[in-house]
Amino acid sequence: MAVTSKQVGIGAAVAGLSAIVALVTAIVTLYSQVSDVITSSVFDRLRKDFAPIGTVVSSVLTPEEFAKSIDENVGWQIKDRTWVLADGRAVEGTKFAIDTNGRTIPDLRGLFLRGIDTGGGRQAGSIEDFATALPRSSPFTGTTELTGAHTHAGGAALGGGDQFEAGGDDYRVLSVTTTQAAGGHSHALAITGGGDGETRPRNAAVYYFIKIN
Repeated sequence: MAVTSKQVGIGAAVAGLSAIVALVTAIVTLYSQVSDVITSSVFDRLRKDFAPIGTVVSSVLTPEEFAKSIDENVGWQIKDRTWVLADGRAVEGTKFAIDTNGRTIPDLRGLFLRGIDTGGGRQAGSIEDFATALPRSSPFTGTTELTGAHTHAGGAALGGGDQFEAGGDDYRVLSVTTTQAAGGHSHALAITGGGDGETRPRNAAVYYFIKIN
């Protein structure tokens, strides 16, 4: 049976359409694979590089767990690390050390963080000692209330007498005396001791990590 030109045209159209479908399918498949790789790579990068060096974050993960979460290991050389525990160590060779002229990272273990003003006289990372414990720079002072004129009980007065009128003293008399009257006055008061060694609010424990590369 002879094939007509119309049938040839239809066959060519079907073949062309099949080729287009196959090409689109291949492109979609390739895009999905590449997209997964790119997305994963971007997210992995963002986990490490979402903040500039010197940024401090808190976490309930241990240093080992935190390092693992960003695909690092606490045993790596410091120049290969991105985030480390803020424990006061030197970090030579890192971007943090280079950009800060060799400063060590702050030791934030056991501390609360406090915001400062640029003109406040303190440097970021500096440690302030307890300011809520015993008086250190100067004691607490105060004044008692004003009282009116009054006297205080004093010492004992010793006297005697001649019971038999024979001359001399044959018995003694002991009595209580008072001080001379004082005008209305108050007394200064200085508190130099007592209290707790430290005061702090109810709190939860976290680790502080700092960005060094």
